[in-house]
Amino acid sequence: MVRASDNATQESLFVMIRTTNSKIAKNAASINAIGRVTQARVSRREGLRGIDVPAGRALY
Repeated sequence: MVRASDNATQESLFVMIRTTNSKIAKNAASINAIGRVTQARVSRREGLRGIDVPAGRALY
């Protein structure tokens, strides 16, 4: 038999997991965005100098 308190506990755990997952997703999105911006900067620098920067590509 499942008690009401068990259900409440389960529900709050699910809510916690969902909020954590959305936070992780947001962080991943911002990290990806930073990576893209960095890559764009590196590419622009390559274009200006005519130098290939493989380290910049390895980072992202």
